[in-house]
Amino acid sequence: MPHATSSPRRYPIAGLFTLLRGGAILLVFTLMLGALASGVGTTEQPDLAQQSPLAWIYYAGGLFVFGGLDLGTPTGGPTVGQAAMWSAFFLAPIITTSAVAEAFTRLVKPGWLQKRKLRNHVVIVGAGQIGSLYVESVRALEPSRPILLVDRDAGLATTAEALRHRGVHFLQGDVRRPVTLEAMQLGRAHALVVLTEDDLINLEAAWAAWQESPQLPIATHVADLTLLRPVERVATEGNAPVGFNTHQIGAQHLYLNHLAEHFLSTGYKDIVVLVGFGRFAQTLLELMLAEEADNLKKIIIVDRNASFYVRRFEVDVQQSLDRVVVLDGDPIDPATWKSIEEAVAEEQATPVYLLCGSSEVTNLRAAMLLRQQSTECRIFARCFHHSQFVDSLSKQLRVEMLSFEDLLRASLKEHYESEFCRHRRRRRHSPA
Repeated sequence: MPHATSSPRRYPIAGLFTLLRGGAILLVFTLMLGALASGVGTTEQPDLAQQSPLAWIYYAGGLFVFGGLDLGTPTGGPTVGQAAMWSAFFLAPIITTSAVAEAFTRLVKPGWLQKRKLRNHVVIVGAGQIGSLYVESVRALEPSRPILLVDRDAGLATTAEALRHRGVHFLQGDVRRPVTLEAMQLGRAHALVVLTEDDLINLEAAWAAWQESPQLPIATHVADLTLLRPVERVATEGNAPVGFNTHQIGAQHLYLNHLAEHFLSTGYKDIVVLVGFGRFAQTLLELMLAEEADNLKKIIIVDRNASFYVRRFEVDVQQSLDRVVVLDGDPIDPATWKSIEEAVAEEQATPVYLLCGSSEVTNLRAAMLLRQQSTECRIFARCFHHSQFVDSLSKQLRVEMLSFEDLLRASLKEHYESEFCRHRRRRRHSPA
C-alpha cells in the first residue's frame, strides 16, 4: 500500500497535534495523581490513596487501555479531587481513541489528507539522482507548483534532498500497481514524468497512466537509445507519452555550449577522439555526425569494447561511419595512447579529446596520460559533479571538466519548460 508523507516544511501542524496529545497525556497523569494524593479512592479500590506512588502511576497508565482497569467510580476525599479523577477517567480513553483512529487512517488510507489537497501538481516517479534534479528544475521554474515524488524506497538520500524543497510531497509505492496510480491523483495533475532506473518500468507506467488520463502530458525517461527510437515514433500518436534520454539532452547541451564554437573557431576540418563509448558518447557522436558532417575529418573511438559498441551503434543509427576509426583498448593503458598518437601523427589538425567514460577516476587518469604526450590539445573530461579536488586537478592538467550534474540540471530545466510549460499553455488556449 502506498504511503505518503510531505516535505519537512509541512510538518508543523502534525507536530502541533503531537504536542497537544503529549500535553493531554501529562494532564491525565497529573489529574489522577493529584486526586489520589488528596485522598480520593474508588469503589473497587477504596484504599488506593494509601498505596505507593508507583501503584498510582500504574493505575493512571491503565486508564489509557481500552476498558481501563476495574477501578469503579471515585469515592471519598474532597470534591475537587473526585472531579479531577472523573476528568482523568473521561479524558484518557478520548486520547487513546484519537491515537488509534489516526494510526488506522494512516494504515488504510495513507496520506489521504495531503493527497486530497493536491491539484495541478507535477508527479515525478523515481527519487534517484535524476528525479531529485528534476524536482530542482521544476521548483526553479515554478516555485509554487506542488510536486508529488513517487518511489518504492523512502530511504534514499536523494529523496531527503528533494523533500527539502517547499511544496514537495512523497508517496511510497510501486508505480506499476493500480493503487499507486490512483494515489497519484493523475486526473488533477499538471504533468507526469517517469524517471526510474528501469526503462521497462518507465514505459509500462507511462502507458498505464496514459490509459487512465489520456489528456495528461507525460514524459518517460528511456536510457537505452535503441529502445528510445521506436518510442519516439509511437509518441507521434495523439497525446502519447514522450520518451527522452538524459544522455541525449546532456550531449546536446555540451555540443551547443562548448563543441560547436570550438569547431567553428579552428578553421580546419577537425579530428575528434572519443574516449569511452557508452550511451553519452554514442549520443554525442550521432549529434556530431548530423551537425558537423562537413567540418569533421576523422573521429577516433577508443574503448575496451569499441568494436562491439560501434557495430551495434551502426545498426541502430543506420549512418555511414566511413570517417570513424575504432581502437579497442583500455583508456588508462599507455599502449592505448601510443596507438592514438600513431593514428593522429600524420594529421595536420590538432585533435580535440572528449573523455566521456562513466568513471571520473578513469577520465582523470586518461587526461594525465594524454597531457604527458601533448601540451597543445584541448581536452574535455566528463565528471558527475564538481569538487574542489577535481577543479584543482583539472586546472593543473588544463582539462575542461564537464559536470554531468550541471549539464543535467540545465537540460532538465529546458526539458520541463519546453515539454510541459509550453504544453500547458497550448492546452489552455486551445478551443474547448
